[in-house]
Amino acid sequence: MKILTYQEIPKKEDLLPLMDQAFNWAFHPRKFENTIKKDPRLKKTPIGYAAVENDHVVGFVGVMDLTTRNLEGEVEPAGGIWGVATLPSHVRRGISKALMENAHQYFYEKDYRFAFLCTSRVIVAYYLYRKLGYTDASQCPNAYKLICKEKPRTRQVKTEKKKIDWNKLLEIYNKSSMGKTGFAIRDKKYVEAIKRRWRLRSKNSILLENGYIIFKENRGVIDVLELAATSTKTTKQLLRLVEGKAKIAVRDRMVLNNKILKTYQTEGYNVYEKSHDLIMVKALKNITF
Repeated sequence: MKILTYQEIPKKEDLLPLMDQAFNWAFHPRKFENTIKKDPRLKKTPIGYAAVENDHVVGFVGVMDLTTRNLEGEVEPAGGIWGVATLPSHVRRGISKALMENAHQYFYEKDYRFAFLCTSRVIVAYYLYRKLGYTDASQCPNAYKLICKEKPRTRQVKTEKKKIDWNKLLEIYNKSSMGKTGFAIRDKKYVEAIKRRWRLRSKNSILLENGYIIFKENRGVIDVLELAATSTKTTKQLLRLVEGKAKIAVRDRMVLNNKILKTYQTEGYNVYEKSHDLIMVKALKNITF
């Protein structure tokens, strides 16, 4: 077995069964190459490391460059781990551990102080990450609300059908995240990457003067992808508008803003501050997170 960078993989289509079994992701090399060109977190990285056996990919760990804001208010680059996967036929052979070590070596060479990843406590990989020095950094609270059809719906605000104003969304986001730490920094390049990943139409967003909500609807259930607002009043207005579009329920599986979490509570949502999903961190230097 040998370890190669993403660009060195002889047959990138081998990533399809790997990613499909791990993440239900129908990986397509050409489409992913376009993503790499647009996503500033991937563009100048090795993309990832693959374990190759008999010319076939049997394991993978992705890497990315992240931009964070630390407690001193400074912009700080950090390492990011994504797409950790091993074929079922090759588990418990130390493949993921070896690939993670290659990823960490890349972060050391970039002189990063921290590496981050998103995972869940209910999967086996969580215990691997702990053995590799990762600790729980931030939980992902969630909020749910059942929509009762018997109740009268909130009066809808008429809006023109037009393309999503991403520049306006970025302006609102930056105002609402001012002074916040962590993954709070965005620019136009990052927004371009989001546009490609979410592939949204105007019907999947509500934009007000001081806030917006982006969501997806599936069989009457509204999934909130992102909610940003500069005031609690606007947050409540956005929630009531999106509830008017739901037939069964509204859910937000990752609420990373405490003010919005409290607003969910006051608006009658069931809020769970602890969940299986979380962000983990590894200190790459002798420093406390």
